Amino acid sequence: MSDPSLLKKSVVRIFPDNSPTIVGVGFRVSDNALITCAHVLNHVDERPRIYNTQISFDFPFIAPGEFHKAVLKLYKPEQDIAGLTFELPPDNQNFPLEYAELVNANVVEVQDHRMRTVGFPAGHDDGIWTEGRIIGSQIDGKWQFQDSEVTSYKVRRGFSGSAVWDDELRAITGMITAFEAEEQTKISFVIPI
Repeated sequence: MSDPSLLKKSVVRIFPDNSPTIVGVGFRVSDNALITCAHVLNHVDERPRIYNTQISFDFPFIAPGEFHKAVLKLYKPEQDIAGLTFELPPDNQNFPLEYAELVNANVVEVQDHRMRTVGFPAGHDDGIWTEGRIIGSQIDGKWQFQDSEVTSYKVRRGFSGSAVWDDELRAITGMITAFEAEEQTKISFVIPI
């Protein structure tokens, strides 16, 4: 199983073509691939998503502001998943060679486990962490994530596409896809990986 510090090496911020405006989060799933939510890419620009569309990303915990390019290869808006590929820079400088392991788990395996995720909402370009637990699954298969009762920051806009780390399984088990807008409600939804 992975070391939790590898989560930081996996997380990417997504930008519209080298703009300083963060539109969402994604994470590395292989040597040359990232995933994020399909709706995150809709914030990159107003054009319809087509394969081979390019986006910019950085590794905020390794080399913030050092932009790389990724190309859209998988776009499933009905499932809110997008997959992108990228090439390693020739010198590999400031490019993490390790990344967190993914575990395909069902809701019974992760229910009540302590989970954490990071987002980059407005005013928090350096990232803000939150923790909580999976409390069940929806009819559509998404998991319901409940932020910690008192101490945790509420998942909101800026967390979409972020990896959900399971402290017990010591791996990424899902991706944040949506949240309840009501301020007092600390519920968000996770796509299982």
